[in-house]
Amino acid sequence: MIITQNRLGKQMFRFFLLIVVSCLILFSFYYIFTYLYPFVIALLFAWLLNPIISLCTNKLHLSRTIATCLALLTFFLLLTLLISISMVETVQAIHYLNTYVPGYFRELFELLNNWIDTALMPFYERISGMFDRLRLDQQTTIIEQIHHLLNRLAEFGSGLLEVFFIKLTNILLAIPNMLSVIIFILLGTFFFSKDWNELQHKYVKIFPQKGREGLSSLYLQLKKTFFRYVKAQLILSGFSLITLAFGLFIIRVEHPFILALLISLVDLIPLLGTGLCFVPWLIYLFLSGNYALTIQLAILYGVIIIQRQIMEPKIMAEQMGVHPLVVLMIAFGSFQIFGIFGVLLTPGFVIVLQAIQATDLPRQLWHYIVTGEYN
Repeated sequence: MIITQNRLGKQMFRFFLLIVVSCLILFSFYYIFTYLYPFVIALLFAWLLNPIISLCTNKLHLSRTIATCLALLTFFLLLTLLISISMVETVQAIHYLNTYVPGYFRELFELLNNWIDTALMPFYERISGMFDRLRLDQQTTIIEQIHHLLNRLAEFGSGLLEVFFIKLTNILLAIPNMLSVIIFILLGTFFFSKDWNELQHKYVKIFPQKGREGLSSLYLQLKKTFFRYVKAQLILSGFSLITLAFGLFIIRVEHPFILALLISLVDLIPLLGTGLCFVPWLIYLFLSGNYALTIQLAILYGVIIIQRQIMEPKIMAEQMGVHPLVVLMIAFGSFQIFGIFGVLLTPGFVIVLQAIQATDLPRQLWHYIVTGEYN
């Protein structure tokens, strides 16, 4: 009996030890990302560029420094090209909006005027008649309440303007900080990439042999899971792109392929997806009185949602073995902890948890709790 209690006590100690160590690791990652996030981003860029740099050093027999400079230069040239194309498309979109939006606003104001004449004015006349039949004290009370409501609305409006200008000021003040962050990311990416192999060998030696094997296995699984997740999302967005381009072309929307490409890129955002584009678009079309296009786009939006709901479980299960419900639960949990930014972190959490499961780490930790040995 004493031996059993002693064994149970050791198991409980090892269990709480793992809990404490896990919490310390999570807090460490949180504070490292909070205060050193430029270097975390630089490390991610270095990891992505490492295969290209290694290929240049092995096949072209370049030094690691020159290969790093070439890879960074190519990467940022491609990034600049992408930004330039985006700016050109943005200018074209602004030109399009400048040409057609004034007409849409005129139509919207005409609809509002018609609504005021046909619905609001008769209602106002009925209310005025009822108001005139009230006693003087009742009229005074109603007028005071209206003045109070108008004052509250004015305070609310001034509060919104104040918040807007504060946010705008903060954004303008943050521009120098953003430039310094970009410089640190560039420098960090260069040094991480240049000394990748040395840093890897140096810091891996800190861990014992079994720890190295576990970290190596976890790293490989993270890599595999990351590319599987990217592949799954690209497949889903590709089907959305084809459906959107075909649907927008059928209903004769201008620039159907460009719009389909932009919406399919937005579709990569967890939880929000295509609704981030379709919902405001549908609301605007409905308010502007373009009911035919509203119905057509609503049908297309419904087709996209149904298509994704049918395909997502199959593709996610094939590529990662994850049910979409699990992804939804992780997204909700990360939203509760980190806010709206947590939604964007959902893919990272899914990848890490799936990689941990694939390395058989939970079973090994349970074996350690029960026996005190790590195999």
